[in-house]
Amino acid sequence: MKALIQHRDRIIRVDQFQIAENALAKTYLTADMSVGTTLTVKDITGFAIAKYVWINPFQANSEIIAMHAATAPTGSTLTLAATTVFAHVTGEPVLYIEFNQVEVNHAATLTGSKTVLATSAMIAREKEFTYLDTTQTTGFYFARYKSSVATTYGDYSDGVT
Repeated sequence: MKALIQHRDRIIRVDQFQIAENALAKTYLTADMSVGTTLTVKDITGFAIAKYVWINPFQANSEIIAMHAATAPTGSTLTLAATTVFAHVTGEPVLYIEFNQVEVNHAATLTGSKTVLATSAMIAREKEFTYLDTTQTTGFYFARYKSSVATTYGDYSDGVT
């Protein structure tokens, strides 16, 4: 997946909404939960180990958590690698996504070698990730999505000046 990027006044904005729109699978919670490591959902079809769930995207209690690396989804249960931070209620959407981080890069030219300026967790409550750059005055910015578990990357965005 290719990141969408904008730049203005040294603020780089990277779209996170398309991560939700292009989720690998979608379902919803069928039981309320306090903080915990398992989710009870309507359908586990398409969910597997080693990627991420995005619970209740863009809401106050939204969070992105890695799936458990060895416990495959079964029945109506998704097992997480870490405990949720928030309580969640029946009906909240659960998305299965490939990436959990945004990487911002800079290059002197459109085709030049890229230098990583920042790698940060996606902000689950926001539709875009923002980064303030105070170091570069010329050149091009690029962004891409990253999986911190698998160390895999999406495609670089187009360069913006």
